Amino acid sequence: MDMTSVKSIERFDQEEFYIKTSQGFLLIRGDELRIVHLDVEKGLLTLEGNVKTIQYDETEDGTNSKGILHKLFGWL
Repeated sequence: MDMTSVKSIERFDQEEFYIKTSQGFLLIRGDELRIVHLDVEKGLLTLEGNVKTIQYDETEDGTNSKGILHKLFGWL
C-alpha cells in the first residue's frame, strides 16, 4: 500500500497503524504490517502486509465535510 499526504505515524505495530494525514487520521488494521518506506518530509509511506480494515476519521482536524468514499470515488 502506497500513501501520500502523511504527516506522521502516531503509533504502529504488526497489527495496527494510526497515521495522521493532511485530511485527518487513518487507522489501518491487519496482520504482519510493516513499513517499507517512509519519507515524512514528502508525505510518503509504503506499507506491506495483510490489510483487513481501513478506517478514516476526518473529525480530528475540525472538518466534517465529506466522507472518504466521496473523496475516493466522488459519491456518497
